[in-house]
Amino acid sequence: MSNLFNPIIAKPQNTLQYIEIPPSNMLKPYIRCFWGSFHPLLPSGKNKQRSHSTIIIPDGCMDIVVDINHISNTLSAAFCGINDAPFHTVVTTKAATTSTFGIRFYFWAVPLFADTTMRDALNTFIDVDNYFYDFRKKLTDILLAKPSIMGRIAAMENYLLSCLQASRPMNPNILNALYYILKTKGLISIPALCAKITISQRHLERLFTEFIGASPKKISDIVRFQMIWQDMYYSRNRNFGDLAYHYQFADQSHFINNFKKYAGRTPLEALQYAES
Repeated sequence: MSNLFNPIIAKPQNTLQYIEIPPSNMLKPYIRCFWGSFHPLLPSGKNKQRSHSTIIIPDGCMDIVVDINHISNTLSAAFCGINDAPFHTVVTTKAATTSTFGIRFYFWAVPLFADTTMRDALNTFIDVDNYFYDFRKKLTDILLAKPSIMGRIAAMENYLLSCLQASRPMNPNILNALYYILKTKGLISIPALCAKITISQRHLERLFTEFIGASPKKISDIVRFQMIWQDMYYSRNRNFGDLAYHYQFADQSHFINNFKKYAGRTPLEALQYAES
């Protein structure tokens, strides 16, 4: 399914402080990318801190975010579940050498690696141990000993592959439903989706809640938003009337309001932010 869905963030280009690196072929169906600072970030100056805000938009992914303080040699790790609304994070450059490292999972893949269901994962940001019970035990010392992002990726891939080998196959009804959602760019109705895979809507919603943390309708809406955003970003398409028609909105005003709900900005503002 990863060949049908390639989600992007609000500002997709790589920078000195943020880079995306694809996983190995064995993990490509499950991992969108590894990301983080390519090298540890040096202190901003004695007793000085600089902060800036960045917006996180729904991308249909879930993340493990690892922050490392190279001075105290300590690590913190959090799990970020699927989000259905934009939010801002404040990034502070501290008076210490730090680095951030992340694993971005496709939303359908996390249950294959985690130790619990995704029932409460919607909009959650919580200690990683709540979902990956042995993450700290197996990886803290290894990640602290790896100063580069490439070394951390190698360690994480070994850990993720061992989790994958021990996992159970995902319910085929979920996989089939996700295929049609992605294939139609989120435009299939839920009754039509249930008819396609011959399952009741109630049963499908129960499966999605347990394994993904969001309803089929919410997932469809996030997928549609991401498809629109990719269409706009890569083609620089600013014909919002055509986009509204193509993605089955009632009119251009409906399209813009819906886009703003997920992007936190109007389409034009989102493009300007991405290009800044």
